[in-house]
Amino acid sequence: MTVKQLHKIPSGNKKKSLFSLATLSLVLYTLCDVTYAKSEYHLQLQRERFVQAREAIRIGDMPGFFHRKGQLKDYPLYPYLEYLALKHRISTEENASAETRALLDQYVSTHANTYYARKLTGLWQRRLAKEKRWQAYLKWSKSPSGVLISCLELQALVNTGRLTSLTGRAADLWSAGKDPSPVCKSVLQRLERKSAPSVRLIWRRIENAIEKNNIAYALDQRHYLNRRDQQWVSLWAKGYENPKASLAQTLNSSSTSLSSKVVKHIVLQWGHHDLSAAWVYWQAHQRQLPVSRSVAHSISQSLALKSAYRHYPEAYKWLVNLPSQAQTFAVKKWMTLSALYYEQWQNVINTVRSMPLEEQKKPQWLYWYARALDEMGYEKNAQMLYGKLAESASYYGFLSADKIERPYAIEQEQIELTDTRKAALLANPAIVRAKEYLLIGMEVEARREWRSATQGMRVDKLKAAAVLAHHWQWHSQAINTMARTGHRQDLRLRFPMPYQEIVNTHSREHAIAPTWTYGVMRRESAFSVDARSASGAIGLMQLMPSTARYVGQLQGKKIRSRDLFQADINIATGTYYLRRVMDRFDNHRVLATAAYNAGPNAVSRWLPQEKPMSADIWVDTLSYGETRRYVRAVLAYSAIFEWRKAGKPVRLKTYMRDIPRGE
Repeated sequence: MTVKQLHKIPSGNKKKSLFSLATLSLVLYTLCDVTYAKSEYHLQLQRERFVQAREAIRIGDMPGFFHRKGQLKDYPLYPYLEYLALKHRISTEENASAETRALLDQYVSTHANTYYARKLTGLWQRRLAKEKRWQAYLKWSKSPSGVLISCLELQALVNTGRLTSLTGRAADLWSAGKDPSPVCKSVLQRLERKSAPSVRLIWRRIENAIEKNNIAYALDQRHYLNRRDQQWVSLWAKGYENPKASLAQTLNSSSTSLSSKVVKHIVLQWGHHDLSAAWVYWQAHQRQLPVSRSVAHSISQSLALKSAYRHYPEAYKWLVNLPSQAQTFAVKKWMTLSALYYEQWQNVINTVRSMPLEEQKKPQWLYWYARALDEMGYEKNAQMLYGKLAESASYYGFLSADKIERPYAIEQEQIELTDTRKAALLANPAIVRAKEYLLIGMEVEARREWRSATQGMRVDKLKAAAVLAHHWQWHSQAINTMARTGHRQDLRLRFPMPYQEIVNTHSREHAIAPTWTYGVMRRESAFSVDARSASGAIGLMQLMPSTARYVGQLQGKKIRSRDLFQADINIATGTYYLRRVMDRFDNHRVLATAAYNAGPNAVSRWLPQEKPMSADIWVDTLSYGETRRYVRAVLAYSAIFEWRKAGKPVRLKTYMRDIPRGE
């Protein structure tokens, strides 16, 4: 019935028609609801079967696996099961068959440029290498899904006659400065017998060995060289034990590329162990040592910068007296920080002014320029700069707002996800797969699909994707995706507060602010419960297994590495450790935050030796760049979490009391 027909109905029947229309609408709505419920029920059933299929293949129950796989052909993660089936086939069949190759061809064609296509191709390549089918190996390694497996590639090229000398990748492997794997070593020796390595390549091998502190290996390479060059290698190696004597043997020699490298390496190694002695010797003898002018500038710059990292009183003077060719931005930066460390405010002003204009405008240097003006008595000019900085919801913005008693510029600008945009995102198979992986606990695979789906997205689509991830409570990807858009005002999304009951319970137990715990978690893992760093830190609060074991011993319980992937255990352990470092540093949150990142022993070494120091100066002059950035981020994040929790942040100056003098 059309709208026009409805208007033509006599009034007595119109009520009945309206009632019928309402009833029809209700029925349709109910049917849609039932359809949705059935769809969700079907998906949940498929998820359960998918998990059962994975378990079946894990325990070797292939009939059970194929039974479940056959029930899941319309499930979004069916390609993963195909991957598992093909992986099992490649790994277990006696010989790489034509049928398997055809199945692999089909999979790679259907799922081109995917992680699993590359994984299967790499597995197939290894199988071909095992059977010494080198022509086929090279064909697959050069395909779009091919994988570079260095030593096998080398074997294939040599065995097919396509590589006959130490060039390209072979040269890189030969000169790596360490013993290659047995497979690589055998092939490289074959190439070496066919064509002797060049002098340049031999020196590359020696230099790489010395850079890796593999001195014995470097000395073993001397047989490739003439007697004169052998002496340089011996001298280079001796420089580790007695740099002064080694350098004395080079005085007044002719400068060459080789002599420059040797002298630079010896001087900088000496500077690492005894900077003052190395600097004095270098200043007295640099004109007599066989180094080029550019290398001499590089040595002077490296030593002077190291003095600034270590807060030598002479650092500013050493840096300012460097030749113009060595006056890089890194030098300007550490001149400023060295002057700042010793509160030489006029020098701070001078060095900030000497920076490139685009650097001068950055919040860090604007803040210190304002601080220097303030300390020099130019209060009005300083307040103007503080006011400009205070417009930003950031570490330097908050510090500046504290200086002029202005409210923090924290504003929420929430991005909404329209139904149209959501439907468009969910039409992307990779987004759907990411969601399914997430729901069944395969977060690594979910992240992989998410990255693939969002790569190359326009900013408006990325914002929508970030909100979708937030709706899924996938906070790490919501944060990371929104970060790619440059949008900073959706604080609900960028600073979520998951695990509230756990965080509040353990924070209260250890007498620390829950918002500080959140600040640490946000910086450490962006709320990724399965996060694992390159150094081995685990979970939400990125705890090292050794730290967790230490905490466990103090508590009289055993905490294993795998336990740290559980939110409750990770947060309980992390908050306990935060309390420990707070106790060690007399409830000084700035020091405790730095200690959580770099360790309490490092923080104790970094305490000022002569007198207490302003906390903002101490933070920005820390030698470790990672710890500088970490402390600034956690303090700023904690303020934003305070705002989210209570509507009003605790001001940074509450925590920024002076850093006490070290004992």
